Amino acid sequence: MASVKSAGYTLLEVTVVAIIILLLGSIAIPMYKGYLTDAKRNAARDLARTASTAANAYYRKTGNASPSVAMLNLNYDTTQMEIMREDSLIIVRVKGTEPILADTVAFR
Repeated sequence: MASVKSAGYTLLEVTVVAIIILLLGSIAIPMYKGYLTDAKRNAARDLARTASTAANAYYRKTGNASPSVAMLNLNYDTTQMEIMREDSLIIVRVKGTEPILADTVAFR
């Protein structure tokens, strides 16, 4: 009887590779989501600091201690973030989440 040569992978080999890929994916996906969350928080923090600096500069220039957000002339991505002002707080919110950062604007 002649020997038969196989020209492919066995079911066991394919299954082992699939399990390894699934395990790597189960580790990588949560890490990636964490990186995205951190990036959004950092962007919101930077925007809040910029808004705080702009509000203080506006106060020094005009003496008006309660500028609206529109008066601050901030450039930011309105599809990803929104910025609100309540009393002496500037609140930056990444859309789709709870407010993740509130930066206090201090007036002197």
